[in-house]
Amino acid sequence: MKFAKQVIFIFIAITLTACGGGGSDDVNCSDFAYQQDAQAWHKSNPGSDLDADNDGIACEHLPRR
Repeated sequence: MKFAKQVIFIFIAITLTACGGGGSDDVNCSDFAYQQDAQAWHKSNPGSDLDADNDGIACEHLPRR
């Protein structure tokens, strides 16, 4: 019985590790040249870290076109 629990635990651990963080790309402000591009990406990927102060504007320090 103990062996079966270990096998199940290992299977679950491998499965969760393979799933990762939901498939989200790790995108930073440095990946964009312009604020508008970062904003568009942020709107299509809710929950991204591009809006550090949570005011709805992504990568405010980037230049605008």
